[in-house]
Amino acid sequence: MEPKDRLIVGLDMSDSREVEKLCRELDNSVGILKIGLELIYSQGLDILKMVRDLGYQIFLDAKFHDIPEQGSRSCAAVAKLGVRMVTLHTLGGYNMLHKSVEKVKETSTGLDVQPPLLLGVTILTSLDDSDLEEMGFRLKVQDTVVRLADLAVRAGLDGIVCSAQEASLIKAKYRDSLIVVTPGIRPAGWGSQDQKRVVTPAEAMKMGIDYIVVGRPITEAQDRLAATRAILEEMRGLS
Repeated sequence: MEPKDRLIVGLDMSDSREVEKLCRELDNSVGILKIGLELIYSQGLDILKMVRDLGYQIFLDAKFHDIPEQGSRSCAAVAKLGVRMVTLHTLGGYNMLHKSVEKVKETSTGLDVQPPLLLGVTILTSLDDSDLEEMGFRLKVQDTVVRLADLAVRAGLDGIVCSAQEASLIKAKYRDSLIVVTPGIRPAGWGSQDQKRVVTPAEAMKMGIDYIVVGRPITEAQDRLAATRAILEEMRGLS
């Protein structure tokens, strides 16, 4: 894949006019935009059509986490929306994950559409070992992520979402059979904000990560297209 197809820009905003402005400023220099619940709740599903009409594929960061019946039905509903990727929490357990895979296949086949890639969120990049200990986890972040990746593979998911610090372990184990998407990417000189496990785009490429997600370093830049191109150039030199 070309860097432009591997860089996902996170739409960390809630105003549809700002979304349209950003889409036009990026000038299709990337192929996929990440839409989260803030934007969906504030603007509704019409925002998906607007972004698609402007020439972008959609990574819907829904993070479904529910009982198997409800979680799988939610994923199946998303399969009707024409998105490229959708997330669900691996902590929802094997039954929720596997049933979601089956429901999405069934729905997509019935509609004769390409199913979205199902990506299992492992441990949020805002959490570290002390956070997991506070919540009662016995394992450290790294071991927990590996175990959840194993669960995602058994359930039939297409990939996982994890920090770059765990991604190299996952890629070494599963190579190209499991897609790895990594948020919390920060170009050199940027602070980590609320992210605790961050790396630069160059470091992420060295680790063999399939897709990286960059939000504020692009959306808050004075020149968003220039910021995007700088990241793409960094990726191009090391991909």
